[in-house]
Amino acid sequence: MELRKDSSGRYFNALGEIVEIEDDLIYPLLKSSHIGDENIAEASRYVIITQHNASERTDYIKIKYPKAYAYLNSHSKELDGRKSVIYKKRPRFSIFGIGPYSFAPYKIAVSGLYKHACFSMISPIEGKPAMLDDTCYLIGMESEEAARVTLKILNGEHAQRLLHSLMFSDAKRVINKDLLMRLDFAALADKCSAKELGVAEKQLDDFKALFTKDTLF
Repeated sequence: MELRKDSSGRYFNALGEIVEIEDDLIYPLLKSSHIGDENIAEASRYVIITQHNASERTDYIKIKYPKAYAYLNSHSKELDGRKSVIYKKRPRFSIFGIGPYSFAPYKIAVSGLYKHACFSMISPIEGKPAMLDDTCYLIGMESEEAARVTLKILNGEHAQRLLHSLMFSDAKRVINKDLLMRLDFAALADKCSAKELGVAEKQLDDFKALFTKDTLF
């Protein structure tokens, strides 16, 4: 499911096979090791996305994307043999950790593998929203401007000081969902001036309205 692309634009899987399938199902992929720079707009890996949500059936692929279906079916032994309970009673060739947020054009992301909370803004890559692996936490956002303001808030002094005060350095994952869910975006925004964030006062008020529980990690 994970691919690389050479200089000629051909995709390869980890077995070294050339993968010639419909481009609609191929998305840029970022992993924890790629997260760190404040702004990310390119990827070195790609992934085949078979669903838009965890319950979506995948039999449409056979009709709409015959090349992709033939490729996935040629590796059915490996894909059907995945042992995780996540795949039990799920559609064939299903994936996990997928939802509407995955397809938001802009994302604010942080790696769950590091011991510091360095947030990155991820813009569309090659015209598509980037996918992240399951070691990352993210907020999906429709507006580039709102994403930039959110990035400034999260990498700002107040949010960073709060996060460090809540971290347990000996935890298996220092950065985790429980930690991130404790962030009150509206309260953090109140501690920042519009000038500091590079927006007008009215825009800052609009952004605060976005910072609800529905938009958190």
